[in-house]
Amino acid sequence: MFSFSLFPNPAHDIVNLDIENTNNPDIIFTIYNMFGKLVKSERLIRKQIDISDLCNGMYMLEIKSNEGTARRKIIIRK
Repeated sequence: MFSFSLFPNPAHDIVNLDIENTNNPDIIFTIYNMFGKLVKSERLIRKQIDISDLCNGMYMLEIKSNEGTARRKIIIRK
């Protein structure tokens, strides 16, 4: 099972990820608002996510690979 951490949190425009215990290059990230609505989903190419298009608030960031799923809360503050 893999895990990840994110920083900074609260974030402004970019979130950096530190993904541990995975060798899988095929990783998908999804971001949900606190109502459970999907607001962003993409294949993770770099260990940075551009969140400049998202509004202030609390979100759930989910990382999926064939090794499992991990989630973390993130606060966006502009």
